[in-house]
Formats: sequence, C-alpha cells, structure tokens
Amino acid sequence: MAIRLGKRLQLIADMTAEQAGGTLTVCDVGTDHAHIPIYLLQTNGCGKAIAMDVADGPLAIAKTNLELAGLEDRCELRKSDGLKTFTKGEAQVLVIAGMGGILMRQILEEDPEKTKSFQSLVLSPHSEPQLVRSFLRKNKIGIRKERAVFEDGKYYTVLSASPGQEMIRPDWDGYQKQIREMPQDTQKSAGITAQTAEILFADPLFRQEMEDLYGPCLIRNRDPVLREYVSLKLKSTLQLLSQMQEINQEERSLALKGKAGALQALLFLLTFLS
Repeated sequence: MAIRLGKRLQLIADMTAEQAGGTLTVCDVGTDHAHIPIYLLQTNGCGKAIAMDVADGPLAIAKTNLELAGLEDRCELRKSDGLKTFTKGEAQVLVIAGMGGILMRQILEEDPEKTKSFQSLVLSPHSEPQLVRSFLRKNKIGIRKERAVFEDGKYYTVLSASPGQEMIRPDWDGYQKQIREMPQDTQKSAGITAQTAEILFADPLFRQEMEDLYGPCLIRNRDPVLREYVSLKLKSTLQLLSQMQEINQEERSLALKGKAGALQALLFLLTFLS
C-alpha cells in the first residue's frame, strides 16, 4: 500500500512522476523522512531515487521508513548540504521542497553545472518563490508547468522546469488586444480601467515582476488558486494602505498604492481575460 501524502506533497510527487516517467532516477534534496521517494517508488513513479538531507535525525527516520517499505535497495540515502555529494549524471530529475526561496536559490546557484545536468527540476519553495523563478529565468532554465495548492492555511506553488528550454509565458500582447475589445460594462466591473491595465501589460518591468512573483504558467492558465491568493493579497494591501493613509505615512502609502494597482491589474487578467 502506497504511503499517503498531504495535498502539497501529493502535488510534488505527481509532477515529479510526470517528469521521471516511471524509469528515471530522482534526486530529492532536503528529503526529510523520504516520503516523496517512497511514494514514487511504491507507485512506479520513478526507477530509482537518491534521498539527501543535511541533518542526521531526518536521515535516520528516512532509513527506517525505507526499510519498513522494503525499498532500501532502490533508494540511496546520503548526508548532503544541498547538492554537494551529488555527481552529475546520477539522476535525471531534481526535487527540492520544504524550504524557503533564499535557501533553494542558494542550492541551485552553488553549482550551476550540477543544476543544469538534470533533465527536469521540480521545485516548491515555501516562501519568496520570486527568487527561485528569477534564478531560473536568468539561467535559461525554462518553467514549463506550475500548480498552486492551498493547505493548512497557506498557499504553495509547485513548478517544473527544464534547462535549455523556453519558459512558457503569459500572452501579454494578446491580453492587451482582449482589453481593447472588451465591453464597457465588463471594464467597469473589474475595479480598474482597461486603459490602466493595458498600459501595465505593455510594460516589460511589470511583466517580469508579475511572472517572478506569481508564476508565468499560473498566470497564463489563470489558475483558480492563484486568483484566490491574489484576491486576498489585494484585500490585505488595501487595508494596510488605508491604515497608512490615516496616520499620514505618505511614502509608505505611495508604495502600497503601486502594489495595489499591480494586484488589481493581475486580478483583472485572472478574472476577465482568457
């Protein structure tokens, strides 16, 4: 019987299985208790696995879990700080999850040649995903798929990317055309003028910032979980803006107005455009 995973880990495992195709070797960095490698091996989601962690405690529990599942011969455990004990060619799919964007970026950029040696990367930063997406963009590791999930009161993103492939991006030019052809009644109900949205969608800096912060594939696919997240983020930003205006914090208010405007434009895209 396969190990049971929560919503976030299940999404990571499913996206990893898509990339591994049941035969490739998966390297799981920061494996903790090796739940993802065990699930993948039990469900034929990968051929073999390398499970790595920097701490002895999690590795000891991972060893016990593998033995109980009878999978110790198909999953190699290693103590490793990031990819330091990994050798290029040992695995084709890299999984990194359960850590913040700062640490994840550090692992990826510490040895770019190792990072680019994988056919696919499946990444799920707990925070600051823009740092990870920015690294991938700058290093020509194209994001090909993204999913968002809400679990235990928090929003998570899982993405898969491939070195040397083009990033799948939103159709910003197409969105501008849709806005120009949109009925006036629809424009009024959006909470932002079509002219403002069109100007923002044409701005390369706005495009890049939105893609790094919220995910190019999530935006392109108008992911419903992302729409919910952006809506809540806009609401909290407007509440904070109101508080700053009440105490005459002009500089902070100006910055929040800009942030709110960007969120309104993004929500406009996610809700009304196709």
